[in-house]
Amino acid sequence: MTILPQNPMVHNHLAQLEVRADFLAGRLASSGPLPPELSEIRATIAKLRADCLDGAAEPEDLLWSRIYQAERRLALLEPEETLVAELRRRLDQAVEQRVQSAPRLQSYFDAALPLVSDTAQTPPGLKPGGATRLRALLLAVLEETHTTLQRKFHARPIQKKAARLVAFLGIVGCAIFLLPYLAIYLAPRPVPPGPLAFSGWAWLPLYTAASTGFFGAMFSRLLTLQANRAAMTLGELNDARSLWSNVLRGAVGTTGAIIVYFFLLSGVVGGALIPNFSQLGFDQFAHPKEATAPITSLSLVLPNAQLALLVVWSFLAGFSERLVPSVLKSSEVAIREPPKPNP
Repeated sequence: MTILPQNPMVHNHLAQLEVRADFLAGRLASSGPLPPELSEIRATIAKLRADCLDGAAEPEDLLWSRIYQAERRLALLEPEETLVAELRRRLDQAVEQRVQSAPRLQSYFDAALPLVSDTAQTPPGLKPGGATRLRALLLAVLEETHTTLQRKFHARPIQKKAARLVAFLGIVGCAIFLLPYLAIYLAPRPVPPGPLAFSGWAWLPLYTAASTGFFGAMFSRLLTLQANRAAMTLGELNDARSLWSNVLRGAVGTTGAIIVYFFLLSGVVGGALIPNFSQLGFDQFAHPKEATAPITSLSLVLPNAQLALLVVWSFLAGFSERLVPSVLKSSEVAIREPPKPNP
């Protein structure tokens, strides 16, 4: 068996179950002999705690399953006089733990309580068979809550691995995008200082679109993973930590950015926000403009406004999965519409 690390939450929960079992034993002893199930549950709790203290417990996820099982078995022995209060407490706990079915379970309780309550008694009690219905509902609430907690426990390492993988791919995409600027930085400067010449850089616009699209796709993937990790299913989390799944998402972003690149290049749309491809390039600045010595001047080589617009469009194409389909759909509608006759 795997040796369990000293987890204070495990010991605290087992201690709570021990006290809960003692409480139920005291309440049930006043109404007759104790049910044999209670002795079995108390023995199970004692063994689990002894195994944890000895360091010989089973893997932690399996241990939590057995702890939750003992907790549900104790709930089935809840006395009638405290059953409604216990059910309310468990429903509040389900809301705090963000159990998705908590509103539905609350509506079941609100509908069942008037049907099983006997207000003619003093104090009010439950009708015959009412305790059975409420215990069944209490068991359902505990099952949903425990499933949510187990899912969080199981999903946490998957989320961490997926986040590390997506962040790594995002850093790789950003590094690929920055390679031309690294080449500019490492390029030998003319002496005396003058404008830089970059011959053979005809690939730069398409390279910029493709690399920025991949980076945008990874950035979108990372934001989605961080924002929706609580709502993602285990299958979605397993896909998120898959290398090929993320590479596929990056390929989609790259393809979308290339499509947007040629769409903008075609001149179908125009405006101030559309890059002018004939003016793509870099601007070179010197600060101060009139320096007395080279050491006092700062030479800057920056992408011009048109190249910056291409970067923005390409990043949006990779970031948003809906941008490219919407652009293609609008183009299809424009092509299918018959030209309007001139007045």
